[in-house]
Amino acid sequence: MCDSSNSHDYVFNATSSLISSSTGVFPSVTDFAGDLNFEIILNAVDSAKKKWLYSEKLKKVFIDINKNIGVRFKWHDLKSENPCPRFIRALPVYTQDDWLRIPVERCPMHRCYEENLNIDFPWVNHVLRCENEGTQYEIDVESHRGSCITPVALKDRDDTAILYYKFVCKTSCYRGMQRRPVVVIFTLEDVLGNVLGRRCLSFKVCSCLKRDLHREESGLRKRKSRKLSIPISIVDYDTKPSMNISNLPSLPNTINMNSNETIRPYYLQLLRLKREYVIFAMKIMHNALLGQFMRENIDGTEILISQIERYLNGFLLTYPQNKT
Repeated sequence: MCDSSNSHDYVFNATSSLISSSTGVFPSVTDFAGDLNFEIILNAVDSAKKKWLYSEKLKKVFIDINKNIGVRFKWHDLKSENPCPRFIRALPVYTQDDWLRIPVERCPMHRCYEENLNIDFPWVNHVLRCENEGTQYEIDVESHRGSCITPVALKDRDDTAILYYKFVCKTSCYRGMQRRPVVVIFTLEDVLGNVLGRRCLSFKVCSCLKRDLHREESGLRKRKSRKLSIPISIVDYDTKPSMNISNLPSLPNTINMNSNETIRPYYLQLLRLKREYVIFAMKIMHNALLGQFMRENIDGTEILISQIERYLNGFLLTYPQNKT
């Protein structure tokens, strides 16, 4: 290993137990250790040289175009005396649901044959390349996904195989990745293509590594600190008799989210709305916020969701449907 005493290695242990097609229309992005305890390691020495940066908070690599990143792979072959041939496949995929089916391809500018990166390289549509000898580039006939697969071997149980990868298109390229989040699926496979282990790692290909890393980490902190609480009071001047707000659940002047943070409540008034419109609006608000909070994993939002449900139930009990 090429570790220094002052360096820190980022080790990714796969713990799941799912197996699926490695290049299909919907490839699995779930980590899978398998019987061989497959894992990948990033060498912090390369990161210190500014070739790439890794964010522990985001679990994401920031790397410039056409810059190599050395990825070490480790597994424990049960038949160490006569190990079977192993292969590492690297497959880039989009992580967002809207783009999951679409293969990751280079932009028209970077995949033209006149581009310097394409000299003596016929697989111009592949976003990700491996610099190691024996690498082959494949296109899945069903999903049209491009991947590179490299033969690897370990000398002993404590050894690691090092492969060098680089991206030849930026995340921001128009008609390419177009700023869509990308993850690379690394799979350990046998000669028949069976998946023996899997590990996924997020990448962003950009020019300003430090700036983009700090910007995304700052955005993550803001999303996690956005512990919202919006008590809702409903005023309907057309309701007879007039609505008494005191009939609804009482609201505190301040809401303690945890021992370190107190948030002032804000009030949303729905004015001059019919009963069915109020119910409809609150149900839409509840479903939309619940879905957004689950996708962004914002802490402390259970209070807001429960308050909306509580006020909706209180409204229905206080002002039931008029009988005709």
